[in-house]
Amino acid sequence: MTPFYFSRTTVHDLRLAILVLACAAWINRAQDRRLRFLLIQNRILRETDADINRMSDAHRRMLGEAAHGLSPKDLAACEPIVTVDTLRRYYREMVIAKWTYPNQGGPGRPPLPTETVQAVLRIARENPRVGAPGIVRRLAAIGITVSESSVRNILRGRRFLMDRDPAFSERFRQP
Repeated sequence: MTPFYFSRTTVHDLRLAILVLACAAWINRAQDRRLRFLLIQNRILRETDADINRMSDAHRRMLGEAAHGLSPKDLAACEPIVTVDTLRRYYREMVIAKWTYPNQGGPGRPPLPTETVQAVLRIARENPRVGAPGIVRRLAAIGITVSESSVRNILRGRRFLMDRDPAFSERFRQP
């Protein structure tokens, strides 16, 4: 059996066919975007009885999202019900609304629950010789999970460790 080899002209024709297919797909995708924009605009006009002033925020978001992938030239060819700048503004407002995170607190890690902090302080008061590892073990015994560094930070913030932990006081002693 003899192996099959492509000739130079066959490879050239194959590359040309791939290029033509890629261009056709690109043109088809652009037409799909324009068609999608026109369908959304038509639906909004039907829902609002062709009154732009009755458009809701959801309508504006849909128009802005549909217009996002189109060039200004393509948008002008679609004859939008609002100006191209207005469509761009609708999209910007949609993105801003999506990325605001209104329910989050300030920057940084959230604080420990107050019950955990109170339990750490109570154990530190009742057992003055117990260090952070002992407090962590006692809290684990009652079902509270907290790290040693968190216990140290709680106690350091309330000046507990300065008198009890010799390593701590050595580290921060003034020369």
